[in-house]
Parts: sequence; C-alpha cells; structure tokens
Amino acid sequence: MNRCSAAAYTAVAVCWLLFLPHLRAEDDSSLESRGELAQESVHSELRANHPLNPDGGLFDFTSRQSLTSLDLEGDWYGSEVLRFHGRGILQYLDSSKGIEKNTALVEGSVHYQSPSGSLFVDAGKILEEWGSGYSFNPVNVLIPPKNPDSPLKVREGVTMLKLELLFPESSLAAIVAGSEDGSSANQEFVLPDSKERRRFALKLDHPAGQVDLSWVHAQGGLNDVEVLNHMQGDPHEPALMHPVNGVSWTAVFGDALELHGELALHRGRSRLIAEKMQDAQTFPDGSVAVPEMYVYAVDEKGLDSNYAKFLVGGQYTFPNDINLMLELYHDQNGYSEEEWRKIKSGIKSAKVNNAWKDPRYSNTQGNPYAAFLQRTMLYLQQSGFRKNYGFIRLDSGEFADRFHSESLLLANLEDAGGVFRETLVARRGDHWKLALEWTLFLGPELSEYGLSPVLNSAAVELSYFF
Repeated sequence: MNRCSAAAYTAVAVCWLLFLPHLRAEDDSSLESRGELAQESVHSELRANHPLNPDGGLFDFTSRQSLTSLDLEGDWYGSEVLRFHGRGILQYLDSSKGIEKNTALVEGSVHYQSPSGSLFVDAGKILEEWGSGYSFNPVNVLIPPKNPDSPLKVREGVTMLKLELLFPESSLAAIVAGSEDGSSANQEFVLPDSKERRRFALKLDHPAGQVDLSWVHAQGGLNDVEVLNHMQGDPHEPALMHPVNGVSWTAVFGDALELHGELALHRGRSRLIAEKMQDAQTFPDGSVAVPEMYVYAVDEKGLDSNYAKFLVGGQYTFPNDINLMLELYHDQNGYSEEEWRKIKSGIKSAKVNNAWKDPRYSNTQGNPYAAFLQRTMLYLQQSGFRKNYGFIRLDSGEFADRFHSESLLLANLEDAGGVFRETLVARRGDHWKLALEWTLFLGPELSEYGLSPVLNSAAVELSYFF
C-alpha cells in the first residue's frame, strides 16, 4: 500500500465514521457510535543548556503546543454474529515547530463469532494488546512503539487476521499480522507465504486456580524499535524481529488485592551499543587536538544470547476507592553501567572544543560527534533505556461527586532519575471533562530522565463527549 492509497483509505474510513450516526439500521441490526472533541494546551519549561543540544544547535525543542482533536468510534452490528468496528482521529496541532494536520484510522475491522460462541474471527486494523503490566509490557509484541513526538494520543492498531477458539478451560488465539514497511509508517497486511517480514503470534489462555495464565509466542516481522529509529534517521537498517516467548499471569484475591506479572525471553539484543572508535589526540602542551570518538554499533556479542524481560506488580483498592499500584521491571536487554558510562563519555567528548560543530571533523556522512548526540536523543525517546525500574500509581477514585486525581512516578532505579506526573480531572455530567496535568522530570544532568529536554510541563485539556 503506497502513501496515496493509504491516505485515501484513511479518508474514506473517517468519512464513514462522521456519517455513522446518521445511518439507519435494519430491523435485525443495531448501531452504536460515540465521539470526543478535545482541546489541549501544553506549555513546557525547557532545560537552559541541554547536554545533547549544546548551544541549541542540533534540535528545536517544543515549548508549547495547542492540539485540537476529534475522536470518532462506531460499531455496527449486522446480526448476532457479525460486527463492524471503526475508529478514526482528526487532529490539528499548532506548536513551537509550526502547524501539523493529522488523520489516522486507529481501528477498522470486521468481527465474526460462531452461533455457538466458540469461534471468533477478526480481520482488519486491530488494537490487540497482550499482557498484564501497566508501566511496561514485555509480552505485548503486536503493538509497535509510536514516535513520542507524534500528536496521536493513542496507539494505532495493526493490520491482522486473528482466529480465536474457546474451549471449556482455555482459549487459543492465532494471529497473522502485517509488518512495517522499512521506508514508511504504513502497516501492510502480508500473506504467510509472500514476505519474510510477516508476523505470526500464538496465545494460550487458561486458568490455574486463582491465577489466569497466558502463554505467548511471536516471530517474524521487522524489529519495531529499529524500524522507528530508521524512520527518524538512524542509518542502521532494521533487522528481523527475534522470536519472543513469554508468559503473563494475573491473580485476584477478594475484592481488593490483585497481583500480576510478565516474563518474556528474546533471542538476540535489539539495541545498538556505544563503542570508542578513536582515542583522544593531544598537542605537546597537553591540550586536546582531537577528542575521543564514540559511535553506535551492533552488539555482535549479543546476537546469539537470550535476554529476559520481566515485570512483577500488584494493586490494592482501599474501602474509600483509593487504588495503589506498585510495579518493578527488569530488562536484561537494557544498558549496563559500563555501557552507560561509554554513552556519557561520548556526550562529554562531543562537547570538547565544540567538536560537534567543528568542520574539520565532518565527512560525507556528517560530523560523527554531532551524530552521536543525535543518536543518543533518538534512543532516549524509547521507553526503558536501562535495566531496572520502579513504578508507583496512586488513584484517588471519584470524590466530591465529580473529581478524580492520579499520581504517577516512574523511576530509573540505577541513577535515581524519574518522571512524576500529577493529574486532576473534573467531570460535569456525562459530556464534559476538564483535566489539569503537571509533569516533572527528575535526576542529575547525565541521568536517563535528566537528559529529557523538558524540565517540567503543564497541560490543560477540555473534552466534550457525544
């Protein structure tokens, strides 16, 4: 599917959603539609002299943005066994970088279930998320990470064909999914025998006492993270996704306590590592002539190794509806302390004598010192940069009949950095919602979250539901 056909397909789908409320259903069918019109404004305080953006010479960070969005969703039930589902988003973004318009078909699919209720078939663009984790999701292999700079507030679905069978004590789901095109963001459906980049996944669900277990296997397709990097300028070509095997579980005890966890094994490492390519050269007086040079390279040692990602967590709901969630996440694929030291050394050396902009160090591929800073910023946009994280979420539940608050803290347990977010929501009836949000990035300058260009930000959003 090329860009023109994808745009046409999206436009038709969104128009269908716009006129959905006016369609007249037959006597044996039913129609449901819903929508949200939202206006959001965000103002950010940027760091004065960002380590990855010396003198403001590499990036134009956004300090303000105003986002208007129309989110439309509808379901048409043709009969008791057939359902059509669609969801589209129209957005208009006015920010410090300029004006951007976006149209996206988030979901568009047909769903069939057998009269006996034991067979389900779904085809189309589907938002299929697996696993039990809230902060991280090791076994969720079918929803690719989105560009953090994208104005879309939700993840888009993936084009797939899904078959699910229900048995008395278990269920089995099989999926053949589209794969990313290496040169665009389009999701293309590919048949099992047509392209090596296809994705295939299996999930087996079954209860074991108080515990609900899910076993997951996925293979094929391009590596999602590497596709995202390549689309944003990374010179390394995306590789095939390594096979993933995982398990997810959830256990509920009474009405108040829930425990959950995930474990996934990945063959091979899906990230580049920093390597020193050149030692520093000095003049006779000891001053630096050429700084140390670091570049990102494929981790050859990790290509044939297995890496585990696991998460454990739980939540407890108090009698007054206050909900507390705690999670711990470990990723063997993350950067070790030694690897992180090399990254920090690369950042520091790029700023020695302003090497990042010295034309003497430029070649046909550009300045390697500037490229290292740019690559580091690119990889920092991904969730989960190091190995160990902690997560706390405190939800107030509804109070005073119309208010609701949520406090989040995501912490890197290796460098004491983190992100704190406080949200207060006020609702009026079933149609209006006002949300106020404040986000603070914590940690020293050369920590994961200390490298965020934003120091703190405030946002206000007004939504109307219909």
